[in-house]
Amino acid sequence: MHDVESRRELDLKSKDHLLGFGECFSSRLVTEALCHSGIDAAHVDARACIITDARHGQATPVRDATEHRLQETVGALLTRGKVPVLGGFIASTSDGVPTTLGRGGSDFSAAIVGAALCAARVEIWTDVDGVMTTDPKLCSEARVIRKMSFEEASEMAHLGAKVLHPATLAPAMRENIPVYVLNSRAPEGEGTEIVARAKSGSVVSAITAKRNVAAVEIQSGHAIDSEFLRAVYAAFDRHVCPVDVMATSLGRMSLLVGSTASLPAIAADLRGVADVRWENHQALVCLVGENIRRHPGVASQVFAAVADMDVRVVCQGASDRNISFLVQESKVEESVRRLHGVFFPPAERAHDWGGLSSAFCQAG
Repeated sequence: MHDVESRRELDLKSKDHLLGFGECFSSRLVTEALCHSGIDAAHVDARACIITDARHGQATPVRDATEHRLQETVGALLTRGKVPVLGGFIASTSDGVPTTLGRGGSDFSAAIVGAALCAARVEIWTDVDGVMTTDPKLCSEARVIRKMSFEEASEMAHLGAKVLHPATLAPAMRENIPVYVLNSRAPEGEGTEIVARAKSGSVVSAITAKRNVAAVEIQSGHAIDSEFLRAVYAAFDRHVCPVDVMATSLGRMSLLVGSTASLPAIAADLRGVADVRWENHQALVCLVGENIRRHPGVASQVFAAVADMDVRVVCQGASDRNISFLVQESKVEESVRRLHGVFFPPAERAHDWGGLSSAFCQAG
C-alpha cells in the first residue's frame, strides 16, 4: 500500500485491495478454529475462485470462469471429505487483480458457490430471525415471513431490505436451489425459506424503505429519444451510479438513485446535453407482493394511509410486484409504521367471557 501513501489518493482499485485483508484474515482464522475443534477444514482463497470483471467497488462475476474454478478447487476438497472455508465479498479479475462484490457481498458469494456446486440448499446466517415484513428498527410490529418466492425476495433486496444482497438470489434462482435466511443468535429458529413458488395468502408480503435516495431531474430541450437515453445511461454507468426508478415525460427524465457522490461528475459529463438537478435526503418506501399491481385496492389504501405525508412519486413496478413512493427521509419511520398497521394488523385477542363456553352463550 506504499503506492496509496505516496499518491495520497485512494481509488476504487486500491480500496478493493485494502478491503480484502479483513476477509482473508477472518477466513483463515475460522479455518484454524475448525481444525482445532477436530473438523477437517481447508482454507480457500475466494479471490482465486470467484472471477469478476474489473468494475471495482461492485464487480460482476464471470459465470463460466467462476464455476470452473470453484468446481476445480472447492469441489475437489469436498470430494476428499474436507470442509472448505472461503471469505465472502472478495474476488479478483482474470488477471488476479483484487475486486469486491459490493456491500453485503458475502451472501452473494455463498449463492455463487452453492450454484456452482449444485448444492441442496444455501443458508444465509444473519442477526435477525429471517426476512421480515419490514425493518424491525422502523416498526417493532414486524413479523417473520416463513416462506416467500425468489421474485418477492429479490424485489425486496433491490428496494431496500438489508437482510439480502440484491444479487444474492440470482444464482440460486438459476439452479432452483432453496435459500434459507436464519438467525445465528437463535439457530433453533425456522427462519425464512425462499423458493421458486410460494403463496403467503396476503396481497402485500412486505414493506421496505430505502434511505439516502436522491431524486434526479434531467431536463432536455428536445424530446426523449434513444440517443438521449443512451447518453444519460452511459454517464451513470461510467460513474457506477445505479438507477433505482425511472420515469420520462416530454423532454424530462426523473430518476431515483441510491448514491449522490457521483452526481456532480455526471452533471458535468452531461453539460450541453441536458440540465441535471437533484434533491437529497429522500427515501423510497415500497410495498412488495405477488401481482400487487393487479389489486387496485392496495393503492387506494396506501394513499389513504400517507395522504398527509407529502408523497412525491408513486410508481407501480414493471414486475407487477411492487408499489413505491418517495417521501422525505425524516418521514420514513412514520410512513412505514402506518402502512404496516394497515396491511399487517395485530391479531385480535380472544374475548374473555368469564369462563362461560361459547355453547352456553349460544344456548342462552
